[in-house]
Amino acid sequence: AMEEYPPNLPASAAPYGLATDANGFVHNGYNRSIAEDSDKQLIFLLGGSTAEGLGASANDQTVAAHLERLLEKKAPGRCRVVNAGYHGRITFTELGDLQGRILTRYWPRMVIA
Repeated sequence: AMEEYPPNLPASAAPYGLATDANGFVHNGYNRSIAEDSDKQLIFLLGGSTAEGLGASANDQTVAAHLERLLEKKAPGRCRVVNAGYHGRITFTELGDLQGRILTRYWPRMVIA
């Protein structure tokens, strides 16, 4: 099985100081389960440490959080960007994440890798 973060990991225990949400993904500055946003279009951002947030000063400063804010301006309340980045991932392991962890549980409208 691929490594992934546990749900609700506090920033103080995370490798890059970024907390996770109820689903085990690095959150965008708020801890809300994906199920709570079932009315929104899900966009999953896959990648390695940059996507995860290496160098970001806080959860709301990751690439996923910035993208979500941009989309919120264009389409208020319609999109949720899920940060599925994890340090060390390469294209092959991202495909494993997509097939094993994402598509089996969620219905993304879009995947960015």
